[in-house]
Amino acid sequence: MAEGLRPIETCPNGHRYNTWKYGDTCKVCGAKLAEKDKTVEEWQKLLQLAPSQWACGVLLCIKGLNKGRMYAIRPGKNFIGSDPNMDIPINGDTQMAKKNHAVIMYDEKARKTKILGGDSKGMIYMDEAAVYKPKDLENLDRIEMGGSEFMFIEFCNKDFGWDDFEMLEMGV
Repeated sequence: MAEGLRPIETCPNGHRYNTWKYGDTCKVCGAKLAEKDKTVEEWQKLLQLAPSQWACGVLLCIKGLNKGRMYAIRPGKNFIGSDPNMDIPINGDTQMAKKNHAVIMYDEKARKTKILGGDSKGMIYMDEAAVYKPKDLENLDRIEMGGSEFMFIEFCNKDFGWDDFEMLEMGV
């Protein structure tokens, strides 16, 4: 046990966690207990995401080694592969190409999400059919690639985009 830590602590962001298991680092947000003295402004600068990092949808793994894991889809092109440096790294799937197995793109202007094959030899399937050219993704579509199957869950679409939310916050 880390010296001076109680079994259950609250991090500076209000998350409660077991310090015997996770030490002085919050398992939810990664904050350190020693950082409790940061100002609100310092926390905002440290934690606030740029709009290019806001999730537009997610891939939920429903079959394979990563079953239950979610992967955020962000604006622009999201490259998928088993390499940890990919935008969406599918760790441990030996049938997944290391780099660029597939690309999922969210177009903010058109408010559409599309999938297309990357520049690897790996195949992608939707509804048992191979994807050879860009294909629109709809909420709850299933995608097979490598040794995994995913479900696409959309947040942003023709009815909602982050720019709508910003307009609501401004009272427009």
